[in-house]
Amino acid sequence: MTAGLMVSGLQALSNERKFDAWMTALLVQPFSRTLLPTTVDESFASSALELSPLTSKHLQGASPNVATELLRASVMLAEDGNLRSCVDLAQELLSDADPIGLRRCFASEVELSEALEEYRASVIFLYARSELSGVIAIPAFAGGPVYVQDMDLLLTRVFMLRKDSRAGEALQKIVRLVQLLSGLHLDPGKLATMVFSGLHTGAEMVTRTVCLSSLLQRAPHADPTTNFTAAGARTASEKQMEASSPSWSS
Repeated sequence: MTAGLMVSGLQALSNERKFDAWMTALLVQPFSRTLLPTTVDESFASSALELSPLTSKHLQGASPNVATELLRASVMLAEDGNLRSCVDLAQELLSDADPIGLRRCFASEVELSEALEEYRASVIFLYARSELSGVIAIPAFAGGPVYVQDMDLLLTRVFMLRKDSRAGEALQKIVRLVQLLSGLHLDPGKLATMVFSGLHTGAEMVTRTVCLSSLLQRAPHADPTTNFTAAGARTASEKQMEASSPSWSS
C-alpha cells in the first residue's frame, strides 16, 4: 500500500490538478476549489452514503432527495470562498424551518454536525478519486512479485483506514515525503527508483528483525547478556550481516 501511494504520488507530480487530487484523496482536504463537485445528483449522493456509515444510519427510511440535499449543503461555500463550518450548517439545517426535513433524522445539532463532517469527507474523497483512475505497477521487492494495483481500490482502502486515528498522521507523512522528493527536480523514473530502493531496504530490515526475534524467543533460558556484545564490539556473525546489508549512504 505504501509503495502504491508513493508511486501514484510521483506519477501525479507532472500534472498539478492530478497531484492536488492525489493529496485531497489521501488527506480528505480540498487543495483546490475545482476539486469540489459543481453538480450534485442522487447517484453521487448514494455513493457518498456508502462510505458514510454514521450518516447512512441516520438517513435510513428518508427520501433519497434528503441525502442529495444534504450533500449539496455539505459542499456549500461561505462568503470567503471556503467550505462552511459543519457546526453552522447543522444549526441552519435543524432550524425551525427544517429546510430539507432533517429534524426527524437527527436528535441534535451535534449529531448532524458529526454526520456532515463524515459525509463531506466522503464527497471530497470521491470527487478527488474520480480524477485518478487507472492502475499502478509496483516493481518486485523483498522477494515479492511484481504487483499491479487498481488506483480506485487502493485509494478506497486508504480512505477506510482513516477510521484508525493513526492513519491520518501516516498519510500526512507520505504526502510530505512526495512533496520533498518533488523538490529534487529529478526525472520521475529516478525518483521511483529511489523510493523502491528505500522500500526494499526497509522490507529486508523488517525480515531480519523478525528472524532475530524468533531466534531469541526459541532460547528463553539463555543469559540475555550473551545475545549482545559490549558497545563497540561486534561478533563475526554481526560483521557478516553488516557486510551483506544495503549501504545506508546509497
